[in-house]
Amino acid sequence: MRRRAILSAARSLLAEVATDQVSLTALALRSGISKANVYRYFESREEVLLQVWVEEVRELTRRLEADLATVPTGDVDGVSDVIVAALEAQPKLSELTSIVSPGERRGRGLRRRRVARRPSARRGQGGARAPRTSRHAA
Repeated sequence: MRRRAILSAARSLLAEVATDQVSLTALALRSGISKANVYRYFESREEVLLQVWVEEVRELTRRLEADLATVPTGDVDGVSDVIVAALEAQPKLSELTSIVSPGERRGRGLRRRRVARRPSARRGQGGARAPRTSRHAA
């Protein structure tokens, strides 16, 4: 229930301000939940925005599936109209997509969670580092 309230607050804020103006403090105030409790449900502002993006994409998918089912086969203009209408109905989706995009390299994009590294070739049994060998050994 609180998670839903935070996501609802995020959607509400996104309808009023730019994505970069949505802060955890604003989300906490809008949802009526303390900032500390927001962290119980989401690790960061970026995670909230990512979840909103996921919901937006699901909504877009549902809308497209339903509306495209009514377009006759081969009606390219009809397909185009359905896609444009669906995207226009979700104006923040493109903004959210731009910050979720892996092509975003300026530090403004969503940070991916760190993935555990595979053991390197230099690691021995039990994950301990094998001793380095000198290139300049005599």
